[in-house]
Amino acid sequence: MTNIRETISKPSEKAPKITASLKDVYNRAYQVAGNNRTTVLIQGDTGTGKEYLARYIHDCSHRKVQPYIAINCGSYRGDLLESRLFGYEKGAFTGADKQTKGAFEDAHKGTIFLDEIGDISPRMQVTLLRVLEERQISRIGSTKNIPVDVRVVVASNKDLWELCKEGKFRYDLYYRLAIAELHLPSFMEFDRKERKEWIVYFLEVMYTKLEKRYLSNISKEVWEFLLNYPFYGNLRELRNTVETFYTFCDTKITVDDIPHRMLKMDPERSLKLDDVIKVHIHKVVTFCDGNISRAADVLDKNRATVRKYLD
Repeated sequence: MTNIRETISKPSEKAPKITASLKDVYNRAYQVAGNNRTTVLIQGDTGTGKEYLARYIHDCSHRKVQPYIAINCGSYRGDLLESRLFGYEKGAFTGADKQTKGAFEDAHKGTIFLDEIGDISPRMQVTLLRVLEERQISRIGSTKNIPVDVRVVVASNKDLWELCKEGKFRYDLYYRLAIAELHLPSFMEFDRKERKEWIVYFLEVMYTKLEKRYLSNISKEVWEFLLNYPFYGNLRELRNTVETFYTFCDTKITVDDIPHRMLKMDPERSLKLDDVIKVHIHKVVTFCDGNISRAADVLDKNRATVRKYLD
């Protein structure tokens, strides 16, 4: 029996869509939401929906009526991130003309979501570890400690464990963050049925958002292209592609409406079998110093087959 709480009645960018590949991670997120203080680490490629999952945890928790504050750590450098998270006192630095609360104080009793946590500096890693352990912060320019009651959810498109092994991220902070670790799959891990679900979903989302005629007339060639395209930008790239269709198409989506950059995709990144075979044969021929006969022997194919993929 699923524990997932249904959060949407119609397609909306403000709520997640939970398809087959996401059910397990959202079930785990629902379980985590029931524990008000557990720190959560969400990992996944760019565009896989990490902030949607963070918001889902907040909305399913007892903190749902309290603030939800999202901060992209990669958007701040040095002291700017510290002042944004913890606030500052008047006169603490040039331009600090008034006392200002930080995100942790703003999120008191609620949830703070720290995206791109793998980008924070070593100094900030130490500071954040202390905040997580002591549950209190101090504003820049002050020695006063301020208690904060927040659930901390962090996310990264980088493998934090690998960063730890490379000496770029503190092991003790990683262990403190990864009490509940969740991983979001990439779009490439979805089967064709699930990919089609997402395409239809974003067609409905954009129809609602942009208030334009629903684009139901899609050529067979476009469907095949979309179902085979890898979408390395994941769900975000798919969403943006659908918005492009709504921007430029009035009645029907044809191959001519597919963004040029997508049509010129590097064969090495293609999922089409012919492209994969072609790339592999080129690599084998190069390995054989251009000797097609030798490459054919290595591949256990005849010369004609090898030549076909070299043309």
